[in-house]
Amino acid sequence: MKPLFAVRDRLREQGMATVSQLAVVTDLPFATIEDMLAYWQRRGRVELVPLGAGDGCGSACGGGCASCGVPSESGVRVYRWRESDKATAQPVTFHRPTLLRK
Repeated sequence: MKPLFAVRDRLREQGMATVSQLAVVTDLPFATIEDMLAYWQRRGRVELVPLGAGDGCGSACGGGCASCGVPSESGVRVYRWRESDKATAQPVTFHRPTLLRK
């Protein structure tokens, strides 16, 4: 299967995924996954999901994300497949990603 369609099919099946998760299940390099996601974003079929802070971030220390020594998850990008042009990005609370099954 061509990489473009492998990424599409996996993201459709999972609904949302990170570049790392897609790379694992498709056996493709990160750069290839990012290129394929950029293509689908230009076509309006994939969107980057804004992440909200997790339950623990800033709640115990009050100093904001990562000030308590827990690394920030802000470097993680989650993508969502859009079935309809009416779909809009909604913030989601971040929970540590798990590996997708092949």
